[in-house]
Parts: sequence; C-alpha cells; structure tokens
Amino acid sequence: MQKNKFNKQPEQNKPSVDNDQRVMGIHAVKASILHMPRRAQKLHIAEGSSRLDEIAALAKQMGVIIEKYNKKTFSERFGDDVVHQGVVLVAKSFPYVDFHEFLEKTPPQLCLVLDGVEDPRNLGRAARSAFALGAQLLIISKDRSAQITATAEKAAVGTLAQLPVARVTNLSHTFADLKKAGIWVIGAAGEASMPAWKCDLTKPCALVIGSEENGLKKLVREQCDELIHIPMITPDLSLNAADAVTVLMYEAARQRSFKH
Repeated sequence: MQKNKFNKQPEQNKPSVDNDQRVMGIHAVKASILHMPRRAQKLHIAEGSSRLDEIAALAKQMGVIIEKYNKKTFSERFGDDVVHQGVVLVAKSFPYVDFHEFLEKTPPQLCLVLDGVEDPRNLGRAARSAFALGAQLLIISKDRSAQITATAEKAAVGTLAQLPVARVTNLSHTFADLKKAGIWVIGAAGEASMPAWKCDLTKPCALVIGSEENGLKKLVREQCDELIHIPMITPDLSLNAADAVTVLMYEAARQRSFKH
C-alpha cells in the first residue's frame, strides 16, 4: 500500500536568532505589532528604507521600544545569512490558544490539523494557505512536530499573528472533542480511494495532513471519519505537506463558494 509521503524541505543552517522569542521579516514583524501588540517587546531595525520606516512608525504608535542601526551594524549584530529583511522583533513567546476554550466559544467551520510536520517552514507555509483560504484554527502537536518559531513566522508572512493556533498533547482526544462538537475529521492519505473533490468539504471539518516523511500515522488514519487523496497526473510523486494543505484548503473554499 502506497504511503502518503509529503516531501520534507531541507532545513537551512540557522544561527541563534531562530527561536520563539524573535520575529523576523517585514510582513511577520508588522503583523505581530499590529495584531499582537502585547507580545512585542523591542524592535531592532536597520535605517534607510521607507518600508522599515513604516514599521518603526507603527511600533512607536503601539508603544514598542525601538532601537535603530545603520545597515552595517545591523548586519554585524544579526548576520547576513538570516533573511531578516532589516527588521527583528524581540517578542514574548507565541500565544497559543487553549484548544478546549476555543472549541467551546468558537467551534470552527474549517480548521487544519498538522500531524507530525517537522519543518517549521512547512508549518509557516501551511498556516499561510490555511488562513488565506478560510481556516479558523490551526492545531499542532506539542511533541515531534515543528513549533511556532522565527522560521515558521517568517514563512507564514504574518498570518500566524492572525490565525489562532492550538497546541495539543493528544491528537486522539483532540479528534474525539472535534467530533463531539459536530466537526468531521478528514485525513489526507495517498492510499485513500476518494479524491478530494468527491468529499463534502462544506460541512464543518478538520483537514488532517501528515508528516513530510510518512504521512498520517496509522492510528490517526483509523480515527478519521473520511480519508481523501489528491489525484496526481504524474505517478509515483507526492506533494510537499504545505502544498497539499494549499490544494485541499482551496478545494474546501471552492466547494463553499458554490454552496453560498
């Protein structure tokens, strides 16, 4: 039986700035200051760019401490091998939402569950597509999975400051709670017989994407209400996890647009 393997991108060699206390890149930093101002602590910024001046003005408006450098000094401090775009925000740890509280107050009509996705860039790209295409919640595991780090936030291009993220310890219990709330758990698996477009994605549902190497775990597949696959024209190939998220989220958005 063919496994649903989503290719893992090689992780770049990142220096110490890659941690959950820093946000890097123009879009990620701007979104964090705008949508999570209480998280922002200190803005480090290089001078000489109108786009960066706009971020500095926003930070000042929000009461964030600002430290400016010339480009040479900024590069010496934060390095040239990190894609920071001349701006680094020192921030409090990423504010995950409480899954049970969120589910009780705002049962999502569409959410994304990542089962063991280990590359933080895949996590960020998946979050970007999910948010753009209507997901109201992203669920990740605490163990053996990528967490919200500087790399993930950079790849998400600011969307992780707007998309609620819940971090859970037990996916089995999470699926049970989703089902009790009337949300269908739909997993993506290469061996599934049903193509994505034949599955009703207009109902409240949680789309589950597996790890880059092995796809969905056996227990996760067994707990899904339905399994779907993305038909491939070229045989023996599979999509990257983040690309699979984009395709399936788009299909959900397409179906929902016709429903209305």
